[in-house]
Amino acid sequence: MNTKEEILENGATSSEKAILFFDELPAVSIDFMLGRWKGEELFTEHPMDGQLKSTGWYGKVFEDAESVGPLLFYTDRDHKETFMVNPISIMNENQEQYRKEGVFLGDFREQLETKEFKARLRMLEHRGVISATMIYDEAPINDIFRKIDENTVLGVMDLKYVPQPYFFLLRRD
Repeated sequence: MNTKEEILENGATSSEKAILFFDELPAVSIDFMLGRWKGEELFTEHPMDGQLKSTGWYGKVFEDAESVGPLLFYTDRDHKETFMVNPISIMNENQEQYRKEGVFLGDFREQLETKEFKARLRMLEHRGVISATMIYDEAPINDIFRKIDENTVLGVMDLKYVPQPYFFLLRRD
């Protein structure tokens, strides 16, 4: 099984293989990223593995280069609707209750929902390739995207102070 099959079928690989696969993929434009995308975690033995899925993460929405919802979560466990979350509201040290195992963020919609977009898209260089990159407004995070096919991208989260990259897939909704 090659790395692409391993990633797409199993949703898991080593961090080293994920980096090599990412480096082989072509760049994407900002226009390519526009729309709503369903996310899937790619397990690479990163400390964050499993956190997004267990909290009810749906994905991301890119309205235009200036209007990006970096975190969409399901409103309920039936996965019928979604809402946008301000990343800083769940990332601050005093917000650890939202990162505990088994916590479903839809249960905290009233406290976490935002109507404001909290990121933007730019074309930036990462690992020698210029590609669409989502820049969080209030956190030292960039998500860089590379094209697997017309409806799937591999994303890598570059989080300042965390040396190991966090990988995820986005599928066009």
